[in-house]
Amino acid sequence: MRSIDVLIEGNLEFSGACNKEKMKKLSLGQSPKILWIGCSDSRVCPETITNVDLGNIFVHRNIANQVSTRDLNGLSVIEYAVKFLKVDTIIVCGHTGCGGVKASLEGLEGTDYIGEWIKDLSLLAKKTKQSYPELSLEALESKLLELNITQQINCLKELPIVKEALKENVYLNLYGCLFDIAKGKLEMITTVGGRDEN
Repeated sequence: MRSIDVLIEGNLEFSGACNKEKMKKLSLGQSPKILWIGCSDSRVCPETITNVDLGNIFVHRNIANQVSTRDLNGLSVIEYAVKFLKVDTIIVCGHTGCGGVKASLEGLEGTDYIGEWIKDLSLLAKKTKQSYPELSLEALESKLLELNITQQINCLKELPIVKEALKENVYLNLYGCLFDIAKGKLEMITTVGGRDEN
């Protein structure tokens, strides 16, 4: 069976079992309160790992969950989420076993685009190696996962649209999270923002 056939078959099951009233309501528009910036990794589907329904998370995914001023697509997503959807939560989520993080530590040869995409992450990897020479490769990878999430949160809060929203909207919060695939667990790494509603 072709990969597309698996998806079509799965969709037939989904459409047959889904709540038709709920889908009709979703078809009229969206009003998610969360923007999720995560990795493209197939094992880290935001709705699945957080156990939420369709329509609750506005999602942007790329290799190694980067927030980059060179990424017009990502910047457009952030602008739309903050300015028009008026989200109150932005999450940057990394995960264990990230191929982009591994590549930044080991060096990436022979690629046209990936090396350029993770250029900032590679610089962070180099600094991390220098700062923690005593760490094993596994421990270094673990450290870099967290530092990468923090770096992306720092990049995010400096974007003009986000900076302005943080100043004006006391309910906008930024969260850096790490998803441990082996444990299926989401862990908070860093927080920036106004204040929580509750």
